[in-house]
Amino acid sequence: MHQFAQIVGSRVIPVFSESSNNISRGGQLLGRRRHITRGGINADCFCHEFLHVGAAGTRPVRSHFTYTVYVTYHENSKDAGYTKTMNLPTPIKTRREEYADQTRSALLAAARTIFTTQGFAQANVGEIAEIARVTRGAFYHHFEDKQALFEALVVSLQAAAAQQIRAHAVAEPNVEARVMAGAAAFLDSCMEPAYRRLVIQDAPAVLGERRCREISEAYPYGLLIAAVTELRKVGRLDCENPYLVARMIGSMICEAALLLDGAGSSEEELKQQALAIVARVFAAFSCPPA
Repeated sequence: MHQFAQIVGSRVIPVFSESSNNISRGGQLLGRRRHITRGGINADCFCHEFLHVGAAGTRPVRSHFTYTVYVTYHENSKDAGYTKTMNLPTPIKTRREEYADQTRSALLAAARTIFTTQGFAQANVGEIAEIARVTRGAFYHHFEDKQALFEALVVSLQAAAAQQIRAHAVAEPNVEARVMAGAAAFLDSCMEPAYRRLVIQDAPAVLGERRCREISEAYPYGLLIAAVTELRKVGRLDCENPYLVARMIGSMICEAALLLDGAGSSEEELKQQALAIVARVFAAFSCPPA
């Protein structure tokens, strides 16, 4: 799976996301200069790769991981080749491929409703298939089991959250403003009932903390980590571990979303208070411009 983003000014943007298997002794955060060649991009960029894999003692084991590479681009890095690549027409899908996509989307939509209202444990594959208007055979053609469907739904919710964060942050004039615009957009996503129930509350128990961390860092948390890392790199943030700072700020936002559940008429006021706290945490690490 490759995910491309448009170059706009000086931004930290995702160049591609991949899911794969790997053999390693543990997870690691890599921040280094790397030569990127993807879909017409050919440049030396500073990348942040978030790799998380499992291990049993000292014996390497094979496990699934997800990662996103984020690259800092500047306006003068744009070239005609990349712009041309962005404008390439999308390949036309066959009817079978279109039908398969529709079936998968219907299953995800039905699962979103059932998992949000009933929870993972009470959800039934037959009921999900019935609401999606597909057969049980069609369900198992797309998903190995109920947990695989749940994981796909969590990935789609995290991807949508990341898309919303980027959409709100892209118009801001500097990295600091983009961070706060992204934080506000992330809080809005976290307050959405399906995200709050499935991603924040249920996913750690269903998928495990490690897999949840992998998914989050391929999407919204990855954006936050990359932004905090960039601020530290340009001397605007004084912190030893930008990964830890970003993870803790993201956790604050998720916790605020849980506290805002059922706040009623006080929700907007509490939301603004939560964002003010996030802003003060960032301010505590901020350095004046050189």
